[in-house]
Amino acid sequence: MQNITAQQSRDARRELGLSQADVTKALGFNRQYISEFETGFSTRLTNTQLKKLRTFYEDKITETNASGEKITLTFGEAEAEKSSSTPTVADPANPEGVQHTLLAVRHLAIDQSLNNEQVINILKKVAANDLEAESLLNEKVERGVFSDWSERTDSYLKQVFGLFAANYVLMRHLQGRPLVMLEKPAAYDEVDTVAALFSPLFHEENGELVSRNHIQDESLEVDQVQS
Repeated sequence: MQNITAQQSRDARRELGLSQADVTKALGFNRQYISEFETGFSTRLTNTQLKKLRTFYEDKITETNASGEKITLTFGEAEAEKSSSTPTVADPANPEGVQHTLLAVRHLAIDQSLNNEQVINILKKVAANDLEAESLLNEKVERGVFSDWSERTDSYLKQVFGLFAANYVLMRHLQGRPLVMLEKPAAYDEVDTVAALFSPLFHEENGELVSRNHIQDESLEVDQVQS
């Protein structure tokens, strides 16, 4: 029996309507290990656990089909061949490629100190900012009388840059790489740097999204964000 792949695990779990918590509770696995395995961050599950995971899904699919529902997902040779034919992110024989992959994982991984609600809300805010920026970018340019552009056009441009900047800061916090600490903005009379000035302005609108003191939940389910 071949080990289950991360893609097969995600597909089977979603077809069966199971959460990562359901699977780990049934099998007694570490929930974080399942999350890391399915997102490709690492594979700390042993070969025995991977086989046990595959058997669990196969049995569940059989039970579901026997109850009258139809799930066509299988773990046969065709699935294995399809998975093995998919190119990998990096060739292990290429040190430079491996280094680039590790760098990408480091910069794209989600900060585990953020809970699931925060991650979803940050991504929703980024998407909303994108829509607003797109709307502004589609505005007609107006020429100015005493300058190249009108005040309205200049305002649109500043708003677009502001939205892009907000998304950049939000994504850095999502990855656990903040440029400035936004959880505790400095009081007005304590402002002594640009960062201290920027922090309260950004915090007014986005502070709840990036606060590490929001709802604590160490068991982040990344799959809910990706679904």
